[in-house]
Parts: sequence; C-alpha cells; structure tokens
Amino acid sequence: MKTFTPLAAFISLIMIFSSTAAMASGPVRIAADTQFSFGQDVAIQGDYAIVGTSEDTAFIFKRIGTSWVEQTKLISPEGIDIDLSHPLSGNQFGRYVDIHGDYAVTKDSFGNLFIFKRQYDEWLLQAELKTLIGLGTVIHNKYVFNYNSNKAFVFKRDGETWAKHQVIEPIYQVEYFTEEGQLFAVDGDYAVFGVGREKLDDTTYETVAYIFKRNGDTWEKQDRLVIAKGRNPIGASAISISGDTIAMTGTENKSEFNYHVLRIYQRQGDSWKLHSRITAPDESVSSGFGPNVSISGDHLVISAVAYSEEAWSSYDEKAAYFYKKEGDSWVYQWKLFSP
Repeated sequence: MKTFTPLAAFISLIMIFSSTAAMASGPVRIAADTQFSFGQDVAIQGDYAIVGTSEDTAFIFKRIGTSWVEQTKLISPEGIDIDLSHPLSGNQFGRYVDIHGDYAVTKDSFGNLFIFKRQYDEWLLQAELKTLIGLGTVIHNKYVFNYNSNKAFVFKRDGETWAKHQVIEPIYQVEYFTEEGQLFAVDGDYAVFGVGREKLDDTTYETVAYIFKRNGDTWEKQDRLVIAKGRNPIGASAISISGDTIAMTGTENKSEFNYHVLRIYQRQGDSWKLHSRITAPDESVSSGFGPNVSISGDHLVISAVAYSEEAWSSYDEKAAYFYKKEGDSWVYQWKLFSP
C-alpha cells in the first residue's frame, strides 16, 4: 500500500498506523539517522514498511509485536548513471519506493529502477533497470509499474529475471501534468492510472483516469473516467484502489493548490461509476484536503494540510481523516494529528 508523506526536518519521522495499534496505544513513531527528508515516499504491506529519502538511501522496517524495527538500510549501488549537473545532490535513490511481499523497489529521479528481494532478514538487489523519468513506481505481485504523466512501463518477473513487458498509454495526447502524487494504483487484476489533461481539440481538454484489467499477462483498457472537462480542467491529485472501489482526490476549480474533493468510484460489471463525493469535514483544511489517499477494504484514510493565511506555501496543521464504509455510505470516523 503506497502513500506519500514528505516531512521536512533535520531528523524526520513517519507514523505507521494499524487499527490494533491505533486503538491500543496510539500511533507508533519511527525515526532514522538521516537529515534528508525521511518519509519522502512511504509504502507498507503486511509486516514490512519501506521509507524513502531524498538522498541515496531507503529504509526497510519490520513489525515485531507492536514495534517497528529498522531491518535494513538500502544504499544506492555504485556505478549507476548520475546526472551531476542536477541541482540536487546524488541521484535520489530513495525518491520513490514501494513494497509487496518479498520484493521492494526504489526509483531515483533519473529513471533508474532497483528491485530488491528479501532472503530471510536480508534484502538483496535482484535487478537494476532503466525506465521512465517521472512520478513514481508501484510493485504488485510479479509486476512493477513505472509511470509519469502520460505513460507507464510495465515490467514483469519471470523466475528471477525482470524485463520490460508492456507500455500503457492514454488514447489522446496528454498536454501536461504538474502535480506530484500517487497517480497509479494496483490491486488484484485492476490498475488505475490518472494521466492528467488530454487534448480533445484546440479548445477542449479532459482530465481523466484509465482503468486497466489484467487479461492473462496483458493489461487492457477497461474504462475511462472523465474527472473534469473544459479549457483548463483540474484532475486527480492522488488515487488508490481496493477491490471494486477507487478513491480519487482532486479539485473542482482552477486553483492547483485547492485539493478539496474526494471521489469514490464503484465497479459495476465492466464499468466504473461515481458512487460518492466527499468534502473536508473541517472548513480550516478545505483548501488542503486530499494530497494523499489510501483505501483498504471498508477503511479509507485521506491526508490534509491547513494552510497559513500569511502564505499558501506554509502550513500550520497536518492531519489525516479516517472513514469507514457502513452499508452503502462512507462515514467519517476520526481525525489524526501530525505530532
């Protein structure tokens, strides 16, 4: 399960939250010996979590009882192609991360992809691949998806070997996309890809998300969700999928900073229909509701930032809102504050 959680501090921390820990003793704090944006990207699956940084490292933690213990520190391999002219130091090996089963993946800012396999308590580099420079990476079973604003490369594992398997692309021309977020999500045989703004003609654009269904070893287009349409439509900010449900955050005006709507889509046969539209429960965070979202079964969590009135680039409060599906409705449960 992927979530983006950037934290700016000299010694940063990330909060790993499980339903048991939440009710028993509250959030668990995890810290690492780094000064480079610990929590730049975060993913958790089962008893393992991977935390990326803006430097050439990533950290894997293991849950033991109610504690999360650092198991290993992944370090950028030597000899990779690094753009020394880039204003950021190193290659940002831990910029994008994900984890699923016995496999973890990191991707740097220059399109270098690294796949690690767990053997007992060690994580060993299994593959090093060149892929898209872009927004992120997702691993699910024997597939790794690497995406930018207008296409995704699919890599497939055959035994111990990973190779490029498929390219996923939208139907129309993608003009641009500037958001930084989780815009590709996979669960089971379904994948959803928020590609940004597509050009239909000289005056009409649509921001869309594509749904793909796995048929054998091929990911085929199943549906196309139109999020907004017009001269300058705003699209998705974050996407998550669980079973037959998609959670998607985005805006409904022309301000790229106003993340204030959560949309829930439900699968009906071979099509996906809008089921619910949820806005921020607190007016103070209505302009910062939904930079990230994650859904699992009947539970959903969405992040929020309350921006300062003095400057939009600063924020006074970070929080997460928890929802639970009750019957056919998603009901707000409670709010978690960042320390």
